[in-house]
Amino acid sequence: MKTKTIISSFIGFVLSLVIAAHAVAQEKKPEVKLSEGETKALNAINALTDPAAKLKAVEEFLKKYPKTPIRIQLADTAAAEIAKIKDPQQAVTLGEAAQKIFTGADEQENLLGVLLDAYITAGRSEDAFRIGGLIFAKNPDEVHTHVQLAFAGANEVKKQNGKFVKQALQSSVKAIALIEADKKPAYMDAANWASHKALLPQLYHQAAILNLVEGNLSEAHTQATKATALNPNDPAAFALLGMVINSDYLKAATDYKSMPESAEKPAALKRVEGLIDQIIDAYAHAVALGSGKPEHQAMMQQLTTDLTDYYKFRHNNSTEGLQQLIDKYKPKP
Repeated sequence: MKTKTIISSFIGFVLSLVIAAHAVAQEKKPEVKLSEGETKALNAINALTDPAAKLKAVEEFLKKYPKTPIRIQLADTAAAEIAKIKDPQQAVTLGEAAQKIFTGADEQENLLGVLLDAYITAGRSEDAFRIGGLIFAKNPDEVHTHVQLAFAGANEVKKQNGKFVKQALQSSVKAIALIEADKKPAYMDAANWASHKALLPQLYHQAAILNLVEGNLSEAHTQATKATALNPNDPAAFALLGMVINSDYLKAATDYKSMPESAEKPAALKRVEGLIDQIIDAYAHAVALGSGKPEHQAMMQQLTTDLTDYYKFRHNNSTEGLQQLIDKYKPKP
């Protein structure tokens, strides 16, 4: 959508309210009453062709008529139109401009959500988490915002940026809890809620990544395992599970090497070997599910190398039986 259509759309919406005033009254609903000056000004705004000029004119309109009864309708319609824009930079520009015009808390409610989505799509995580804080101040259970920030934080981790780990982890856990409790927001329709519920396996995946970064290996293991259970055909889920177990193994192996000879040491060795076997199993799953899929090619190269090394370590430097293990986890035709 071209930006010049955005302001036209929501001004057109306002004009439609004027035209429909009599019909609204006939339905015995509160009538939207605009003064002659307001109606004339809105018509003049609608005649403008430059989007920036229209937005400026809306700003001047609200300065002149600060108590107009259609402020919230204007803000909500602007938010809805901005949400349709495919170019995130355009959406951000118009969202920020609209935010400066519609300054009331009720007016900004929908605008903040739209701006949050635009910031995330544009890769502006700093701004996204800032807006998220404003949204949570009014509604700490805003599930869509929690979902967005969970993914944004995990994506920043993949870029070696851990600044938002704690916030994103909190949002991932909160989003999972809200979705599993089936707490659909009143504003969200059934189809939109279904799409959020479908993200549950990925939310567990993101939570596992964030907990892994935080060093919470037990939580990361639980969440990574849950992700594989919810989406048993996802190679990335099994790859992550293997990575989580590998972190646990490296710590256990270091502890074992530093242990003095004692009655507990054989049990520690057995745990270390068991962790290696779990890594092998998870990586074999991932390789079986990801083989032949171009989108997983880079991951497969590293996993295959690691899987082979671990397998040989546990099988007297032999790979005999490895392919059979992988084949066991390949999807049935």
